[in-house]
Formats: sequence, structure tokens, C-alpha cells
Amino acid sequence: RIVTPQAAHELTAIFKRGITGPWIKFSEYPASALQTVIAHFKESGFTCSLPEEELNVHLKEHIKRNFSQWMYGFRNRVFNQYPTLAERINNPPTEIPAHIWREMVNKWSDPNWKSTSDKNKANREKSELTATGGSVPMAKFRLDQIKKTGKEPDPIETFKKFHVKKGNGEFTTPKAQTIHAELKNKEAEKLSQGEEVNQFAIYGEVVGKQPRKRVLGMGYGVTGVDVFGPSSGQGCSKRCEEDRRQEKVKNDEMIRMLKEELVQVKNGIPQIVEDTLKRL
Repeated sequence: RIVTPQAAHELTAIFKRGITGPWIKFSEYPASALQTVIAHFKESGFTCSLPEEELNVHLKEHIKRNFSQWMYGFRNRVFNQYPTLAERINNPPTEIPAHIWREMVNKWSDPNWKSTSDKNKANREKSELTATGGSVPMAKFRLDQIKKTGKEPDPIETFKKFHVKKGNGEFTTPKAQTIHAELKNKEAEKLSQGEEVNQFAIYGEVVGKQPRKRVLGMGYGVTGVDVFGPSSGQGCSKRCEEDRRQEKVKNDEMIRMLKEELVQVKNGIPQIVEDTLKRL
């Protein structure tokens, strides 16, 4: 997983330097160009413990996820500064050859593209979750917490941390607010019924458990296997098992202490009886 800003920045720079065609959508991006970017990134000196095949998957996913953002960065940098088509064509970004930029500008200027773009934007605003820190800070936060505590951070509080605006404390989208409310309601319900409260089990109930797909609200690169275990539909997840193990350790320690206190009380009874008889 790309969990450091430095690695993400390097991959972005390599991608932008390697644009050799008028690709404004990821579906247009050829596999050969994708493999070239990945190969150059591997040569850049970053270390990774993932197997080669898994690393390729994560790099491809990162590029796919950020492709539109990178393209809009190019587009808006020029389109916001220059109002006419001719000016936009004649002022390409330094990373893109002029003849390629001309084709890209013509695609973006097509009325059909603008209509589709507006519809997609409206749909995103209604349904998507927007993390305030982005996927890299979220993944880094999880990794730091695991190193620090030895376990995953509380998913409910993590969800809130990365889906609330830092300025006014409001949720980034209505969907984020709805999901968090469902999580807290489910947690309160279990507490009121005296049931065991397992944050990961609650999170799975609300967002769904799909082992091979990413977990909603957890950032990219985190799958159901990471959070709920290899089989989310059978038995207890690995997080649930760990919580129960820790609870058992606490209970065993409490039982041991109670037994010791009981022994002390029993041993003290004869002396109490003797002292009482003396006072009679």
C-alpha cells in the first residue's frame, strides 16, 4: 500500500512526466503506459514488503483512483486562467506536449463531455464519502496506530475523524453523517441491551462485510480481510477474536484476584472468631 506522502508524490510526478497521449479518462489509458509508470516508480528507490504481484495491483489502483484528479488539475490550471479555446490550446502545461494538449482541450470542450461531467459531479455530491485527509493520511494513521497499540484503531471514531470538516465540525457529506449516526445508534443499542460491544462487528453490520473489496469509509487499500478477517460470513472476525482474547485475559486476572481475596478472608475467619469470643 502507498501509505507515505513521499511515495504518493513520486508516483504522481512519474505519471505526469509520462503522458504520451490525449487520455482524459482512465478507460482510455493504455496498459502499456500504465506498466511504464509502474516500472519507473519501482526504480525510484522506495522499499516495499509486498509481493511483486500485489504491489502492482496497489499501484494500479492508486493510479486509477487519482487519474481524474490529475487530469482535472491540468485542465483547471489552464481553463481557469484562459477563457477562450485558442488561449487554452496555446498554453499547455509544461508536462504535456503541445500536440497532445490540443487534443485533450478539444475533448474537454465537447458539449457531451461537459454534460456527462456535470451529472457525475452531482451524483458524487449526493452519494460519495469524502475523507478530509485523503486516502494516504488515513492509511498512515491506521498504520501508526497499529504500530503504537498493536491493534486497529476504533473504526467508528476513525470514520468520524476523517469525515468531519476541521473548520466547522460538520460532516463532509450527508452520506457520511448518516453512516456515523447508524454506527452510534447501533453501539448505543447494544450497550442498552447489555450486549458485548465490538466496534468492528458494529462497523461490519452497518457498512457490510465484503472480504475481497475495500471497506467503505476506511480509505483505499483496506479490504474486508484486513478488518473483518478472511471469512466475514463465518464465525468471528480476527478483530473480534482479538477483543475476546483480551477480555478473557482481563476476566482471568479478575478471577485470580477474587480467589486470593477469598483465601485471605477464609484464613482470617478463625482469628476473627477468637477475638470475638475474647470480648464476650
